[in-house]
Amino acid sequence: MLIVLHHSSKTSSTEPFLDAVKPRVAVFQVGYRNRFNHPHPTVFERYRLRHIELSHNYEDGAARMGVSSEVSIERFRQTHARYWMGR
Repeated sequence: MLIVLHHSSKTSSTEPFLDAVKPRVAVFQVGYRNRFNHPHPTVFERYRLRHIELSHNYEDGAARMGVSSEVSIERFRQTHARYWMGR
């Protein structure tokens, strides 16, 4: 599991770094409606191209990770969605 640094800006998590670390899950810690518009779309694409499962605290709320032979993510806003959230 990788905690994405620097709010997942455009220059964070380069391809060589991701290829060396090979995370299965990446957690993005970014502020809701942040003025810098992080995470940058190219950063997400780097992870998606490597089939890394993503968790974003601004979308998921709290996330509970389970790590064993497989990684599981429980996303609070999915498991505890309010009826007005359209889910």
